[in-house]
Amino acid sequence: MVELLETHVHLVLGAETGAARYRTGAYAFWRLHVTHLAREAGRPDPEVLADQLLAPLAPELFRHQRDAGLTPARITAALAALARGALGGRG
Repeated sequence: MVELLETHVHLVLGAETGAARYRTGAYAFWRLHVTHLAREAGRPDPEVLADQLLAPLAPELFRHQRDAGLTPARITAALAALARGALGGRG
């Protein structure tokens, strides 16, 4: 996802800013996928957790982090740590 944002953040910002983000088919797909992962991990309230885990992928936040000098690799590593912590993954 970070690679997609790195390449196309200008397009995503045009289509998914503010509340419009939640009305796109792409967000619905990602939300369904993360809900499934949370459910498989046995986490409580997977629908809520899915939205919370997707929030750090908002294009506005990504642009802010890149403008602050964070590299895509650093952003990816932090997101992976967040997902592992929330879903109980290892590594």
